[in-house]
Amino acid sequence: MEKNIIKVPIADAEYTTDRHAVLKARNVGSCIALAALDRANMVGGLLHVLLPDARIDPFSADTIAFNPYKYISSGVSLYLRHIFDMGATHDTLCLYAFGGAELVPDTMDFKLGHRNIVTLRRSLWQEGVLLTKYDFGGDTPRSIQLDMDEQVIHMRNRKGGSTTYEP
Repeated sequence: MEKNIIKVPIADAEYTTDRHAVLKARNVGSCIALAALDRANMVGGLLHVLLPDARIDPFSADTIAFNPYKYISSGVSLYLRHIFDMGATHDTLCLYAFGGAELVPDTMDFKLGHRNIVTLRRSLWQEGVLLTKYDFGGDTPRSIQLDMDEQVIHMRNRKGGSTTYEP
């Protein structure tokens, strides 16, 4: 059967129970991609968040078009709630996180990737879940692919490296 490719743009999330789905996030640099896979209940999801907290973006937090998936502080809890509503359980859910790269030269002291990692860990701790595995930091973007049929997560970076993560 042909695979159902679902792209996950920045500031968005996709969820699936389709065995033939492949969720893909590209250009995961300083932002964070959080892949959820519950093999026992056949639930998967991929979140691609951009910034740590809406409070650092005063133009977005108060607008009608507020997008909770743009921020780790609001997107992670919404994402996990949806994953659990689809049938995933704390006992069988595996979470994989990627990104947090520092793409801006150190002289700017912005450290957005680091702030995203810290905010993600705090958000997951507040939700009572932990990461199964992660690949953070560096200076190159990654591409993430959650393959429901193979039940794995593939990570590739622009320097040619690739890793496959299995629960």
